[in-house]
Amino acid sequence: MTKDAVKQAEENLRITRVKYEEGIGTGTEVLDAVSLLSVAGTNQYRHAMTSESQRLQFIMQQGKISWRYTNNARGKNSRETAETEKPQP
Repeated sequence: MTKDAVKQAEENLRITRVKYEEGIGTGTEVLDAVSLLSVAGTNQYRHAMTSESQRLQFIMQQGKISWRYTNNARGKNSRETAETEKPQP
């Protein structure tokens, strides 16, 4: 769904730029199209990160991966993390 939104926003921007270059569109319309593309890209990234986070939580709940190893992705030492942080429910 979010990939489609990005594709639609890209096409909207392309069309809006052509209209602007032909003199039948305004700069404001181009800026609006750029803004919409930015929002669609941000939503796509947010969706991907949420999905990955949910997948990781599911794997952790099944006991297939320890919570301490997930903190390594944040640049923390796993031994240090195991001693200083408690697992999140």
